[in-house]
Amino acid sequence: MERIIRYRCTQPLTLDDFIEEVLNKPCCTYCQYLDDCTENMGCDAIEVIGYNGCSAFDNTITGLKEIYLKKYCNTTSTIIGT
Repeated sequence: MERIIRYRCTQPLTLDDFIEEVLNKPCCTYCQYLDDCTENMGCDAIEVIGYNGCSAFDNTITGLKEIYLKKYCNTTSTIIGT
């Protein structure tokens, strides 16, 4: 018989709360231009700017949703045969 083992993290924030928090206090970590900014600066943008971010912060709701799913939702499932 096969069983499916699901690994699930409990989410400390709902998706809506996460998006609201990011939009109220944007930071480089959630910016869609982080890679470009880091490349242009020649160093880690977060180390230079800090976690406060800058006025050029930009991301879509879809992009923030993907970040949320990667950060808080572990969708890995494994099938084990016994």
